Amino acid sequence: MKLNIAKILIIVTTLLTLALSTSIVFCQVPSKTTLAIGPFIGFYLDRYGTYVQFASTLYIFTSNSNVPAFGWYWVEPYGQFLIFHNACLCELSNPEIHDFWVSVRNANCTVYKLWNDRTFIAVLDVPSGVTAEIIINNPYGDPPSLVTANNRSVNLASSRAEYESCRECYFYDAKNRLLFVRVLGASPVNLTITWRPIERVTIPQLMDVVVDAPSKVEVGKAFSVIVKAVLMTPATKDIYLDGYLNCNETLISKTFTIYVPAGRVEGESSITLTLPKPGLYVCKVKVQHIEKIFTIQGVEVAKVKPRVPWLTLVIVIVVLIILIVILVLLYRKLRIKETIIKIEWSGLRLLKRLFS
Repeated sequence: MKLNIAKILIIVTTLLTLALSTSIVFCQVPSKTTLAIGPFIGFYLDRYGTYVQFASTLYIFTSNSNVPAFGWYWVEPYGQFLIFHNACLCELSNPEIHDFWVSVRNANCTVYKLWNDRTFIAVLDVPSGVTAEIIINNPYGDPPSLVTANNRSVNLASSRAEYESCRECYFYDAKNRLLFVRVLGASPVNLTITWRPIERVTIPQLMDVVVDAPSKVEVGKAFSVIVKAVLMTPATKDIYLDGYLNCNETLISKTFTIYVPAGRVEGESSITLTLPKPGLYVCKVKVQHIEKIFTIQGVEVAKVKPRVPWLTLVIVIVVLIILIVILVLLYRKLRIKETIIKIEWSGLRLLKRLFS
């Protein structure tokens, strides 16, 4: 077959389009087959410079060859996602299979558990002090029963606006069935999200509650309060302690959950707050029978007007005056020389006439 210039241009254009396209890349496999992807193969999200990988073999079950097994998609307004259809990290004999959507920013993600026992477990490689965000789909329809980061409870934000201002919290978009989670980096971050029913402990086996809160914060700026629960003896099973925080009676009120893993004697929860106006806030934390009271001073940072650099201004003015004086003197000196030259020239002309 002969290739003319037009056909060559079409082929080159098609290949370049496929190579440069990042909106969707997919593979197709025969109908009713299983695609197995080996562990620790990275799937790159070029929008954020991050990748997602799986700690064990990922199985993708396909029943329709016209549907891509997996691909990179743009989901407006939330950005770039990896989407795996009918996927699981599971034994083939008894799989729990759902679609898996994931987007990760400021971190790389390794998935260890995907939907098995209604739980998602991943390790996020987050630089220390950086807030990372992971967005995943929710195949169960309800908000998760518990979200933890390094065994620390991550609490639900009351609104999308509060989520956007927090450093560690989560938000559930029920309309799009997407779960947004922000965690504060202390690499690595072990993230666990579960939809399993959790057992609340009501027996007062709590020894102490420790509150770590700033004494002074800027009004309108989000900050975190860390509440730590200390048990009398190590937990024989996973324990979930419900707590309540309020400031100035009912001006600010929050509920939270402290997760204590089995075998541990303590757990903590991070609570995001924002003070609405200046003043002294008397806050109370209550976990079971223990109450702790602390105060926070809300301050309004005054807008500082830039200082006028008077000394610099005076120096500039003096330098300008000196330059002007020098220029005037130079000008006058040049005028005097010009006058002398004219006089000398006139004298020469007069002498020339007298002796001619």
